[in-house]
Amino acid sequence: MRNFIFAMAVSLLAFGDIHVRDFGAKGDGRTDDTQAVVAAFDRLKSEGGVLKFAPGKYVFKGLLKVAGLSNSVVDFSGATLLNAEQKGSFHFDKCEGLTIRGGILTYMEMPFKGNFSEEHPIYVTDSKNVRIEGVHVLGSVFMGIAVNHCNYVWVVNCRLERILRDGIHFVHSQDITCTGNHVFQASDDAIALIDYGHGKAQRTIRAIVANNIIRETYAGMSCVGAQDVIFQGNHVERTILSGCQVTTNDRFARPADGAGCTRVARVKVIGNRFVENCRDLELNGVKIKANGQASTGAAAIVVAYIDFKEGWVRDGDKFFTRMGYKFTRTEQGELMADASLSEELFPGRVLSIGGKSASVTSAKVTAKGIQFGIDQEIPEGVETFELGRILTDVDIVDNEVIRSYACGLAMYGTYRARIINNRFFNCNSYDTQWTQTILGVMGGQDVEILGNWIHDNRDPNLHRHPLHVSARNARVEGNRVE
Repeated sequence: MRNFIFAMAVSLLAFGDIHVRDFGAKGDGRTDDTQAVVAAFDRLKSEGGVLKFAPGKYVFKGLLKVAGLSNSVVDFSGATLLNAEQKGSFHFDKCEGLTIRGGILTYMEMPFKGNFSEEHPIYVTDSKNVRIEGVHVLGSVFMGIAVNHCNYVWVVNCRLERILRDGIHFVHSQDITCTGNHVFQASDDAIALIDYGHGKAQRTIRAIVANNIIRETYAGMSCVGAQDVIFQGNHVERTILSGCQVTTNDRFARPADGAGCTRVARVKVIGNRFVENCRDLELNGVKIKANGQASTGAAAIVVAYIDFKEGWVRDGDKFFTRMGYKFTRTEQGELMADASLSEELFPGRVLSIGGKSASVTSAKVTAKGIQFGIDQEIPEGVETFELGRILTDVDIVDNEVIRSYACGLAMYGTYRARIINNRFFNCNSYDTQWTQTILGVMGGQDVEILGNWIHDNRDPNLHRHPLHVSARNARVEGNRVE
């Protein structure tokens, strides 16, 4: 009787495990296992549980699309998945409670040419509560791991190398944790948080990117249009563009979708190490020159606006949204706009009204919306205004920048920024007209620049302009230049 009870307990513990070999997969590195893998995923969709790949090499063809998984685990641990075609591998759509872990995702023949019409080794869309852990992505025709329009996502302890676009790419997603990953040889951003500003898409907000190792990528970490983001404790070494860019980006906005303001706000770059950024490199067999000194290759850390027409690294106070925002006049002679703009309108904020720049002089939230005053007369017949493309509430604290070939930090058009206790060593190796300012804060207002150390022990000293600040109402104290 005791043995029977024990056997029943073991059976119950094993219930829910699905083994891909039970569906005919050989895992010998030669046989086409596509149909077996598809059948195993179909069973996982209907029953849930854990899909296991025993150690082996499983060959499959093309992109496999899996939709509607719930409370499921895909366990590749010990297995190598070999895509026989130069395409994406697994697309998980409309899943909830999904874990993908372990294994190596690669190709029969390693891609050397990008195919950006295809998808990615791991692509997750319109899903919730997704965890991707311990996966090794070796080669990709596009992104390595891509997450689109998802909520509550963890990408942890993964290794990505020889990627022909972004290593890890999040777009229009929320509540993101990206930690402990290693990205090597990616031909675009190593880790990207993107909000394109499309009016119908959810915002990219609330993300932590921590303790990742990035080496030899086109760019390091990117925050484009996202809000409430923390970059902390990352090591970013040898990039062609910046090690970290925080940008408000107009290049991808589509006015027909209601795009107009994807302002970056509340971003913290804390305790990271940036080594040899903004330099020439060979990536995935291609030698690339660092010609981005006037763009996001201007510095190891770049905080700026990117204009749709004019290009990179601009002061957002001088550029405005392509979408107009309606206002009405109040009896007090002030203006009233929709309450959704309450975070956008504050004293000192620059906007364009009737084709002229104006500054907000006062602002308060009322039951009818946001009431504000400006320092310019409003021409008759004008009913809309455009917002400046600034960034707000950005903290750059306790970072170390070593041997940047361009500037150390370049910040443009940022309001309420704190640049505190950062260390810049032996920057400006290229010594061009664009790279000679080591710590530069141009435009914006209400900036604190405190306790930073700018040091050059070379002969000659290449820190031509160690510290340059043109922000309004800037507090500059306790900085060391040696």
